[in-house]
Amino acid sequence: MQLSPSAQTVTVILCLGAVSRGVTRYHADMAMTLRLTEEQAAALRATAEREGRSIHETVVIAIEEYVSKRTKKRDALIARVTEERGDLLKRLGSV
Repeated sequence: MQLSPSAQTVTVILCLGAVSRGVTRYHADMAMTLRLTEEQAAALRATAEREGRSIHETVVIAIEEYVSKRTKKRDALIARVTEERGDLLKRLGSV
């Protein structure tokens, strides 16, 4: 995807945390710059406004939903392969 010189830039700050004995310890901040096309920036802004959220919150929710969807998809694929090819996996020592 090629961005035009007038492409919008959205900066996202990610705070990575580590959980130790039930206590979350934030140990690193990471800034990420997203370069969006004008259309993507407009769609993001419109979605945030429509849902009554900030752009930040909208991006965070989108990431959470994407990761959740991908995780469910991966887990379903692993379950299907295990079910369909469990005998082979056992012979190979994978299960």
